[in-house]
Amino acid sequence: WAAVSASGRFAVAPLTPADRQLADQFAGLFPAPGGPFASGTWTDNGYGPVPATGGGWVGCRLDGAREYGWALLVEATIETVELADPAPPLVHHRGRYRELAG
Repeated sequence: WAAVSASGRFAVAPLTPADRQLADQFAGLFPAPGGPFASGTWTDNGYGPVPATGGGWVGCRLDGAREYGWALLVEATIETVELADPAPPLVHHRGRYRELAG
């Protein structure tokens, strides 16, 4: 959050079922020596790092943020969209990873 609020920009990259370990590292559920960006290969796109092996991503401009219950509600404008080949999304539902039926 410190980096996003300082730069006013951020990237969002959907993950695939192959990215479960990465998702757990960012959630603090799996060890990430050196931080979650220390493992894997990343590409910097001007909005922030995205997984180099991932699909598409969107670049966003931060418009505002406010506390919302125990979380933070972030409002942003999508400025850039990079599409990739369709891939199934990583879905986390009721404490487990699931795959969508074809």
